[in-house]
Formats: sequence, structure tokens, C-alpha cells
Amino acid sequence: MKSTLSTFADEARCEGDALCKRIHRQQPYLPIAPPFEQGLKNPCVRAGGTVCIPQVHVLGGWHSFVEEALAPLLKAHPALAINDRLGVACFNEWDSSPQSAGRWFGGWGVRPSSERQLVQQCVHELSFYPAYPNGYLRDFLAAYWPCKAREVETLKARGKDEGAYYGGDGPMWRTCRPEALAKHDAGVGTGGVGHEVTPPFVMRAVYGSRSPTLIALLRNPVDRLETSFWCREHSHYVTHYGASADGFHKFAVEGVDGFRACERRHSTRRCALLFEMLEKEMADVFFHADQVIRGIYHPFVAEWKAAFPSTLIVIRTEDLMDDPTPTKARLFSALGLQPPDTADPLARGSEAGLAPSKSYAEMHARSVRGGTPNRAVPMHQHTREMLISFYHPYNARLAALLNDRRLEFG
Repeated sequence: MKSTLSTFADEARCEGDALCKRIHRQQPYLPIAPPFEQGLKNPCVRAGGTVCIPQVHVLGGWHSFVEEALAPLLKAHPALAINDRLGVACFNEWDSSPQSAGRWFGGWGVRPSSERQLVQQCVHELSFYPAYPNGYLRDFLAAYWPCKAREVETLKARGKDEGAYYGGDGPMWRTCRPEALAKHDAGVGTGGVGHEVTPPFVMRAVYGSRSPTLIALLRNPVDRLETSFWCREHSHYVTHYGASADGFHKFAVEGVDGFRACERRHSTRRCALLFEMLEKEMADVFFHADQVIRGIYHPFVAEWKAAFPSTLIVIRTEDLMDDPTPTKARLFSALGLQPPDTADPLARGSEAGLAPSKSYAEMHARSVRGGTPNRAVPMHQHTREMLISFYHPYNARLAALLNDRRLEFG
């Protein structure tokens, strides 16, 4: 099967598309727009057997309540089959092995006769922020590690220990990070949306004319940031900043100020995608402002929208919870389905092991409690105003991009 699939991993299939050719060079084992069979629910190709891939992708974001609010609705529908825990990596987390992307294509094991649309749910795929090494940083890492080894050896020859490598005037930021970033830019490309190898355009190269349906779930970024600080999964924030309104304020200010400092020297998009790779000042921000960045939706949604202009649907969590009937109708219409009668809006939260939540406000309140009642405290009003002001221009760009003023989160 691998050898047959490899016949579709050919630069010639890019048909003059320069970005597609760059994608092929980055992911040489990934099939490019293979000849999908007609009339099937999922995109399937004959390859020493029939190989199928998802027809629907849920582009989640951390703490957007994908698992609590959206997944139960999709799992309740008999025409959908969610595959979210079978070890098939999302488009933004393939490892640095060139074979990783090819394994994604051949790893689904779906019968072509299936009458159910396969859904890949990735709760962190919307914002493909490379806070950890992955296949998109292959060129960066390939340049960085040899440079580090070389510079450390040079330091040792001069009687200095490895710690000198990391200092503000050390070769890490003076030499190796800039060299690696230059290699990354050369491999991935520069020029912004539609000119760089990013998960949306890699996905587009794979699917060709058979565009999947993409569902993105967003919520108020100020609320989302508050959840990220207090939830049990991120206890390191409370430990570092303090379990108080003052602690949350410090957390918010450090991330916001760090991102604004980055924007003054680079573009919003470049800071959102490569923040801690760009300069030492950015790398020194605690956890690289990752939670602040994940609420800056516009640069990521713009990328998905450009790659899939007619099959991307963006839904607010607030609407899904508090105005479910028209929101569900819009969601399932995009999937070509009727809303399931069994998906009672009061059943939300069951997928995360929670009792049902009756409203968005209740679900948010639970999220900041982190499982321990009364642990969280409300943020200061001046913190909220600062965050509203910070996120406002990005929300406005998002609303304009999608022609939906609800996405201003006013």
C-alpha cells in the first residue's frame, strides 16, 4: 500500500502550483491531490486496497469547549463518525520525520462503503502555533542542532561551560537561532497567506478539488484566557503568578506586553506563528505568551479561509450554548445533514465527564473553577478592560473577514 500511495506523492501532481511544490519538498511522502473515487461519503483512493481520509475536520482551539459543547452534537448524529482518540496526528503536529505525513494519509482504516462521514477532531488545530517541535520546523531544527553542537564545542575549547551558549550575548541568539530561522524561512517560504507551508495549505494540497468541510469553534478570547489560567491542566500558571486576581493580571500583562513588543518589530502573523523563535525577549516570556496568542484568532482563521474559502464554517461557543436551534441548523446544513433529534442541548458537557451545562455562562464558570469550587476569583475590572482593548482589533479583523459582527465579541 505504501508503494502505491507513493505514486501520488509526486511534484508533478502540483500542476504548476509553486506553493504545492514547496509543500511536496517539505512533505515528500504525502500524496498530492490523488484521484479520489466518486460517489463516496469520504475521500477514498485505490492504493493496493482502498484508503480513505476524513471528510470533516473540527478545528478546535484550546479551551474553546469543543469537547464539552460541540463533540456531543457531532457524536449524536448517525451520519458522522468522529475519530479523535485513535492516535492519528493532526495536520499541525506531525513529527519531524519525513514519513510522518504519509502515515497520516494511510492510517484511517475506513471502509469505502461507509455511509458515515469521518470527522477528525483536533482540539488544538485551529491555531497551529509551533510551541513544540513538529514537522513544520524540520528545516529550523536541522540547522539549529548542528549549530549548537558546533558553538558549544567552541566554547568548551575556550574554557567555558555550556551555560555560556544561552546567555544574552551567547551564540544561541547571536548565531544559531538566526541561522535556523533563515533556513526555516527558506524552506517554508515567506510572503504571508498563500505563500507559506502551513497546515491549511498542506491540507488543501492533499485534498485537491475534494475540499473537506471545516468547523471552527471560537469563544470570547478574554473568557478563553481566564479559563486557561485557572483550569487544572495549566496549574503552572497559578503556581508561577499566584492564585489571585493580581496573579491573573500579571499573567495577562506579561503575555500582552510580550506580543505587543513582538508586533512592533515583526508582523502580527509572524508573531502569532513563530513568537518564541524570533528573539530572546519573546522566548523569555513565561510559556511564550501561548495562551494570549491562542485567543488572537484572525491570523489563523484567515489562513484556513484562504485555503478553503467555501467550506469553512466558524461558530461561536456562546451561540451554540445559548442560541442552539439556529446555530445547530447552520452547522448541520454545512455538513449536508439535518440536526439530530437526540442531541439535547442540555446534554452538553457529558463528553468531558461533567454534569450538563445549561448555558455558556455556567460552562465558563465551571471552567475557571478548575474542578475545585471557589478556587478561582474574578479578574480585576481593569484587567478585563485591558484585555478587551488588546483583543478588539483582532476581533474586528475577524468579523470583517467573515462578515459576521458577532465575532467582535462585544
